[in-house]
Amino acid sequence: MKNFIFVFSLFAIFLTVNAAQFQLNKRAATFQRCPADNYKYDLLTVAMHPDPLISNETAQFNVSGTLTKNDITLDKTVLRISFADMKHLPPISDPYFKTFNKSYAAGTPFSIYASDVSVPTLPDLYHIIVVVGVPTDNPNITFDIYGCAFASVGSAVSFK
Repeated sequence: MKNFIFVFSLFAIFLTVNAAQFQLNKRAATFQRCPADNYKYDLLTVAMHPDPLISNETAQFNVSGTLTKNDITLDKTVLRISFADMKHLPPISDPYFKTFNKSYAAGTPFSIYASDVSVPTLPDLYHIIVVVGVPTDNPNITFDIYGCAFASVGSAVSFK
């Protein structure tokens, strides 16, 4: 009987350890305010599918929010989604861009859906950066950011 209890206890511990390890590897994304320029950009709400992302597959992003200072202009303002390795520069791949097909005045809630975002080969630790803004002709500042959200996936990095 003692052997049975011992074997059962080991089995229970083994299952618990494996379940905990699986939960750590899920790498689901939690988006938060971008820390750039002292958190001055409006926070975007981002939902993506699948979550976690799958390397070399297509993902869908639904981005929404309310810009407080800037208007979204039809055929000018864009959604940009990029992926960055936490350990190396430059970004993992070229960013995804989608131009807004509707204008929204500052203070008006907006939403944009990107159904065809190509996910690159993802490392163990990476960032997802989602930005709404306008491309510029300035080589030093290539994008005028209105709203931003980012997620650190695979680590406990947090900028709160």
